Amino acid sequence: MSQRAMKTMVKVAHRFPIQEGTFMRVVITHKAPHPLPRFITDKTLLREVCYQMTQGFSRVLNKVRKKPSLAFPLTIGEYAVENFKQVEKEAEELKGSHFVNLNY
Repeated sequence: MSQRAMKTMVKVAHRFPIQEGTFMRVVITHKAPHPLPRFITDKTLLREVCYQMTQGFSRVLNKVRKKPSLAFPLTIGEYAVENFKQVEKEAEELKGSHFVNLNY
Protein backbone atom coordinates (compact mmCIF):
# COMPACT_ATOMS: atom_id res chain seq x y z
CA MET A 1 0.00 0.00 0.00
CA SER A 2 1.43 3.37 -0.98
CA GLN A 3 1.90 6.31 1.40
CA ARG A 4 -0.85 8.25 -0.41
CA ALA A 5 -3.21 5.32 0.04
CA MET A 6 -2.40 5.14 3.75
CA LYS A 7 -3.25 8.83 4.21
CA THR A 8 -6.66 8.25 2.62
CA MET A 9 -7.30 5.07 4.61
CA VAL A 10 -6.69 6.87 7.90
CA LYS A 11 -9.68 9.06 7.00
CA VAL A 12 -12.11 6.35 5.82
CA ALA A 13 -11.17 3.05 7.48
CA HIS A 14 -9.52 1.27 10.36
CA ARG A 15 -6.84 -1.36 9.72
CA PHE A 16 -6.69 -4.50 11.84
CA PRO A 17 -3.82 -6.99 11.58
CA ILE A 18 -4.82 -10.64 11.83
CA GLN A 19 -2.79 -13.84 11.62
CA GLU A 20 -3.62 -14.39 7.94
CA GLY A 21 -2.85 -10.80 6.91
CA THR A 22 -5.03 -7.78 7.57
CA PHE A 23 -8.53 -6.45 7.17
CA MET A 24 -9.96 -2.98 6.72
CA ARG A 25 -13.15 -1.79 8.34
CA VAL A 26 -14.67 1.15 6.46
CA VAL A 27 -16.28 3.78 8.67
CA ILE A 28 -20.13 3.63 8.90
CA THR A 29 -20.52 0.44 6.87
CA HIS A 30 -22.14 -2.80 7.98
CA LYS A 31 -20.75 -5.30 5.50
CA ALA A 32 -18.27 -7.90 6.75
CA PRO A 33 -14.76 -7.27 5.38
CA HIS A 34 -12.53 -9.71 3.55
CA PRO A 35 -9.28 -10.90 5.10
CA LEU A 36 -6.61 -9.44 2.84
CA PRO A 37 -2.95 -10.35 2.41
CA ARG A 38 -0.42 -8.27 4.33
CA PHE A 39 0.67 -6.54 1.12
CA ILE A 40 -2.05 -5.39 -1.26
CA THR A 41 -2.20 -3.04 -4.20
CA ASP A 42 -3.97 0.31 -4.03
CA LYS A 43 -6.51 -0.97 -6.57
CA THR A 44 -7.40 -3.97 -4.38
CA LEU A 45 -7.71 -1.66 -1.40
CA LEU A 46 -10.04 0.65 -3.34
CA ARG A 47 -12.16 -2.34 -4.37
CA GLU A 48 -12.41 -3.55 -0.76
CA VAL A 49 -13.56 -0.10 0.37
CA CYS A 50 -16.14 -0.05 -2.45
CA TYR A 51 -17.30 -3.58 -1.56
CA GLN A 52 -17.96 -2.57 2.02
CA MET A 53 -19.77 0.59 0.91
CA THR A 54 -22.33 -1.35 -1.16
CA GLN A 55 -24.47 -2.77 1.66
CA GLY A 56 -26.49 -0.44 3.82
CA PHE A 57 -24.17 2.46 3.15
CA SER A 58 -26.61 4.68 1.25
CA ARG A 59 -29.41 3.96 3.73
CA VAL A 60 -27.21 5.06 6.63
CA LEU A 61 -26.28 8.22 4.77
CA ASN A 62 -29.87 9.07 3.91
CA LYS A 63 -31.13 8.60 7.46
CA VAL A 64 -28.27 10.19 9.34
CA ARG A 65 -26.67 12.95 7.32
CA LYS A 66 -28.41 13.24 3.96
CA LYS A 67 -24.97 13.36 2.33
CA PRO A 68 -21.94 11.09 2.22
CA SER A 69 -19.37 11.48 4.94
CA LEU A 70 -16.97 9.85 2.48
CA ALA A 71 -16.96 12.50 -0.20
CA PHE A 72 -16.59 11.66 -3.87
CA PRO A 73 -14.27 11.43 -5.63
CA LEU A 74 -12.80 8.86 -3.27
CA THR A 75 -9.13 8.46 -4.15
CA ILE A 76 -6.78 5.75 -2.94
CA GLY A 77 -3.30 6.01 -4.37
CA GLU A 78 -3.66 6.59 -8.10
CA TYR A 79 -7.18 5.15 -8.32
CA ALA A 80 -10.48 6.93 -7.76
CA VAL A 81 -14.21 6.44 -7.90
CA GLU A 82 -16.36 9.41 -8.87
CA ASN A 83 -19.83 8.24 -7.84
CA PHE A 84 -21.81 5.40 -6.30
CA LYS A 85 -22.27 3.68 -9.68
CA GLN A 86 -18.50 3.29 -9.97
CA VAL A 87 -18.40 2.05 -6.35
CA GLU A 88 -20.77 -0.77 -7.30
CA LYS A 89 -18.68 -1.63 -10.38
CA GLU A 90 -15.43 -1.83 -8.37
CA ALA A 91 -17.14 -3.92 -5.68
CA GLU A 92 -18.26 -6.37 -8.37
CA GLU A 93 -14.68 -6.59 -9.68
CA LEU A 94 -13.46 -7.65 -6.23
CA LYS A 95 -15.52 -10.85 -6.50
CA GLY A 96 -13.05 -12.07 -9.12
CA SER A 97 -10.30 -12.05 -6.48
CA HIS A 98 -12.02 -14.88 -4.58
CA PHE A 99 -11.37 -13.50 -1.11
CA VAL A 100 -13.29 -15.31 1.62
CA ASN A 101 -15.73 -13.41 3.82
CA LEU A 102 -14.94 -12.89 7.48
CA ASN A 103 -17.57 -13.92 9.99
CA TYR A 104 -18.33 -11.29 12.59
